[in-house]
Amino acid sequence: MVDRWLAWRGAARRDAARRPRRARDGWYEVKVLVLTLALQTMTVGQHGLDAGAPVRQDASPRQDARHARREVVAPSPDGDETYRKLAIFARVLNYIENNYVDPSDPDRLVYGAIRGLVSTLDRHSQFIEPDAYAAMRRQASETEPGPGAGPGPRPQPKGVDVRGSRPGGADPGDDRRSASSSPLQIRRLAGGLLYVRIPRFVAETALTLQKALTTARTQGGFRGLVLDLRDNPGGLFDEAVRVADLFLRRGAIVSTESRDRPSETELAHPKGTEPDYPLVVLVNGGTASSSEIVAGALRDHRRALLLGGKTFGKGSVQTVIELEDGSALKLTIARYRTPSGRSIQGVGIAPDIVVEAAASDAARRDAGEEGVIDGPARGLRGGRPAANDRDDPQLTYALQVAKRWSDNREKPVQLRDRPR
Repeated sequence: MVDRWLAWRGAARRDAARRPRRARDGWYEVKVLVLTLALQTMTVGQHGLDAGAPVRQDASPRQDARHARREVVAPSPDGDETYRKLAIFARVLNYIENNYVDPSDPDRLVYGAIRGLVSTLDRHSQFIEPDAYAAMRRQASETEPGPGAGPGPRPQPKGVDVRGSRPGGADPGDDRRSASSSPLQIRRLAGGLLYVRIPRFVAETALTLQKALTTARTQGGFRGLVLDLRDNPGGLFDEAVRVADLFLRRGAIVSTESRDRPSETELAHPKGTEPDYPLVVLVNGGTASSSEIVAGALRDHRRALLLGGKTFGKGSVQTVIELEDGSALKLTIARYRTPSGRSIQGVGIAPDIVVEAAASDAARRDAGEEGVIDGPARGLRGGRPAANDRDDPQLTYALQVAKRWSDNREKPVQLRDRPR
């Protein structure tokens, strides 16, 4: 590295002779040296930034350890070229500071450069400036739930995993909403069908769902289930895995692949698995991240029929790393694969049956008009949708499919013919 520095020092001096007198100072060489040392530290030092090792907020302790550990990595074979480009960056920064027509803000220049650097990666990676990150943390702490509450907004420790990105909005899986809402919306419908909507995966979602299904069986039973994952932006990874596990007896649920570590697979278990009743899962473009894990697992194992629209396509894991100046780096560190080995990222999951949604569907669901009903309630009578279902063609069709499936006691042709 010293040899590189000496070579660049000579180049810097030759360049300085060609620049205006007022721009000739020692700061340019200092900047190159500082940037060189910083890059050398990141290249041959510990994997990740010293300001905070990645720690997964919404993963199991085993996964915490997996993503939090540090390791020494070998220098990049392209290191020399990277250093040269870094010297060019320092030169451009020096030109701007000394020659731009208006006084420049060094922080704005550097942060803008970092944003540009991160923007070349993927749409989910992001650099967050100190003020913006502090505001995010304040917002989280103001709505932090008490012990035992769902995982609503909370301060993000150094290295927090978040999941997903909705165009122009908050990240799916980045829990910033209030945790006061119920994790489930449940309705018993005519024809022996049960409707359950999961708005997002929060703490104890799987346990709450399991208890609700058990209660429904003891209070008259049900012949089929419509599981609504529309506009579910994700949430807790482990809860999504547990929900999928409720309906699968064996096999893979999801695999997580990262750059330098072996793939890890979450497996289903036979204990506590629900009976093999008709199961229709509603999905749309707002079905993202953890909810796509559930939909993908149930689809690949031929356990459920997917109906609605194509899902969002968020199949990656981000780690948020706090930096020493109060800024933060959100970086994609892993991707998901469904049991069949397909990547969700950027492509989503196509439903078995495509049904266009009514324009008002998403707004009505966000307003919570379905309500939370624990016991027998209004629903379909004589095969006709109730008033609050009439404008939801996806739900109406899903109920018809589930009823035919239950009456025929045979899986729909889409499931029988689907390749594993």
